[in-house]
Amino acid sequence: MNNQVIIDELGLKPSNGNWYSMKCPFCGQKKFGVVLDENGSGSYNCFRASCGNSGNLYTLLKKLGRTNLYQKRKEHNLAGTLESPFEKEKQKENLECPEISYPMGFRLVEPGGLPYLNERKLNIKQYIKFEVGKCKDPFYKGYILFPLKENGKLVGFLGRSTKSKQWHKDNPDVPRYKNSRGVDFSKIIGNYDSITEEIDTVIIVEGIFDAIRVEQILYEIDNEKNKK
Repeated sequence: MNNQVIIDELGLKPSNGNWYSMKCPFCGQKKFGVVLDENGSGSYNCFRASCGNSGNLYTLLKKLGRTNLYQKRKEHNLAGTLESPFEKEKQKENLECPEISYPMGFRLVEPGGLPYLNERKLNIKQYIKFEVGKCKDPFYKGYILFPLKENGKLVGFLGRSTKSKQWHKDNPDVPRYKNSRGVDFSKIIGNYDSITEEIDTVIIVEGIFDAIRVEQILYEIDNEKNKK
């Protein structure tokens, strides 16, 4: 069994279903679980609210300084393929974007509190879902901010001026967008945390307002279906 190496080395104890339990290596409490699949892939989570450490199995081994278990596990894998789910998790973990800090004085905007977004028909749920905010950093004065998160951590944000497109055409020296500085946006997928295994279709668009508009259109379609 490919998982047996990891189970033995970490001292995992069988729990409910495919869960294995152990003492949390981060907070020391016994509310820590590990899920393993048949290929040695999986995830971990501490259920203590004040700890809350979670991630994929490779990340756990990395934090424990036991990435050598990956090699041992691969030796037990008769297929020996580098395209195993565990290897893919390793590759994905290496591509994760670094976490950044929120700009000075960042705060969420009260839903419905920005005329510019109301004109673009942003509804209350979208204000909340996209975490629309503003901040006190002078660099972003007059801009709305949209945080971009990956696995719950802030990896970037988009800033959009509250001025109209025509105003910016008349004032070409003022940029319409001011995004987080020092961030490699080629690695970021906006709304990443909304993609789950339960979703059958993912629509990819270029910008934040494209995503908002697509969501509005789908909402309108659902409303029409419900009326029939």
